[in-house]
Amino acid sequence: MIYFINFGMPDKKSGIEHAQIKRARLFDQHHADYKFLLRDWGQWVHFETRAVGLKDEHILNMFDYYQGTTEVADQFIGVKDIDLGLDPAMLTYTNDAEKLRCGVYRPNGTILAWIGYREDDQRVAYVERYDSFANPNLIEYYDYRGFKSKVAWGAIDGTVSNNTWYDQSGRIVLRNSYQNDGTGQRQLTNWILTDLNKQIYQFDTIDQLFAHFINEVNHTTGPGNILLADQPVITDNALLELTDPAYTIAHLHSSHVVDFNQPLTSNLNEYYMYQFANASRFSAFIAATQSQADEVMARYPMIKKMYTLPVGIIADEVLAQPQIPMSKRTPGKIVALARIAGEKRHRDMIRAVAAAHKQVPEITLDLYGYVNDMKLKKSLDELIVDLEMEDVITFKPYTEDTIPVLQQAQVFLMTSTMEGFSLATLEATAQGVVGLTYDIKYGPTEIITDGVSGVVVPNGDCNALAIKLIELFKNPIQLQQMSTAAYASAQRYSGENVWQQWAMLLENGSAVK
Repeated sequence: MIYFINFGMPDKKSGIEHAQIKRARLFDQHHADYKFLLRDWGQWVHFETRAVGLKDEHILNMFDYYQGTTEVADQFIGVKDIDLGLDPAMLTYTNDAEKLRCGVYRPNGTILAWIGYREDDQRVAYVERYDSFANPNLIEYYDYRGFKSKVAWGAIDGTVSNNTWYDQSGRIVLRNSYQNDGTGQRQLTNWILTDLNKQIYQFDTIDQLFAHFINEVNHTTGPGNILLADQPVITDNALLELTDPAYTIAHLHSSHVVDFNQPLTSNLNEYYMYQFANASRFSAFIAATQSQADEVMARYPMIKKMYTLPVGIIADEVLAQPQIPMSKRTPGKIVALARIAGEKRHRDMIRAVAAAHKQVPEITLDLYGYVNDMKLKKSLDELIVDLEMEDVITFKPYTEDTIPVLQQAQVFLMTSTMEGFSLATLEATAQGVVGLTYDIKYGPTEIITDGVSGVVVPNGDCNALAIKLIELFKNPIQLQQMSTAAYASAQRYSGENVWQQWAMLLENGSAVK
């Protein structure tokens, strides 16, 4: 069995989650078994994973595992299904649709509970219970599948003092508590597990608990397991302290160095420091591009095995779709798909588009992505106003439905400081969008061939971006030629081509006993 290890599958996904989803679809197509090992508890874990096409049988969440709820039939729990300990006929229910909750009042008019529910289907999300003096004393959280999963217990000051998780019989299987850390901050600590055999364990952090969980899963399902650390911080130590052998893989989803111009001497990306400090103890590493793989091996020759596996996979149906000519797209439409964060350098995109717009008035730029940095977003809004580009440059909400966006675009901008691969660049290329990128490592310059399927300009040269935008839009024949080449280049990342490389890894990993 191969396990993909991560925190969870949130609504707003990073490139790692998108890569995992594409990988899972590839495995499904080839009838290869796999599971996601997910660390974090969440009411909507199964809703979120199902929403991206992942079946419950492929999800092994740590809390589900210990609560005995990995496979549970769904049932609907509505507001009136909650037992509040009093005859419902004696209670008054007052709906607060704006806040998605219902107030429940005792016969004397005091609050008994607030029952929160999901907006889409009215399923109960939580029950906040109050004592007879109207003091909140606990909050019960309900799993999407229709059962009470967690209770947060209140302290005298109204804060949460501890949390408990239950199995289906109501037995407590996990507990933790909040403690002051000496600086006045409250931290979660003291995780107490009563496992399936009623053995009791205590851990200081959730990562220690997760390491115990990974070790237990490997012990009970091996030999021949492959454990793939997509998220380095939460798994590294666990993979190096297994009681039973497994094929352990460190996956590099981003640049491993701070300065990619000096790959042999630059400071390391802090997320990968532990992995490289213990490079020889992992069974293998994965890089998304050949150039990164070569530079990692040059610096760390003690690595046992290095695989080059693109995190981007273009589905057969996408490769087979009709090509959309530039004449059928929105004239001058430029898009960028990147979270609002400093390393994405949105300021460069905005300045380049503002400069190019003076000579190509039909140019517009749509910026898609969720906000990581509100202060940065505010400054970017101010820059757009200062440049009088309010009608030209628009921030758009985060979306996973990128194909309609890309099919109307003519040019795609990429100005990050570095990228491990850049799924966004690959997705744009597969839709025939002409890429314009800084010369950065590692993915964009491997996906885009300068002068053929797109344009690569010197890193950080904002003026060059503007010049190339003007050149592209004033030369429609060249723009169309590059678009046609972009469509063709995406074939390199077909499912069949990528699967051949995964098949080799699976064969090597399953041989470990």
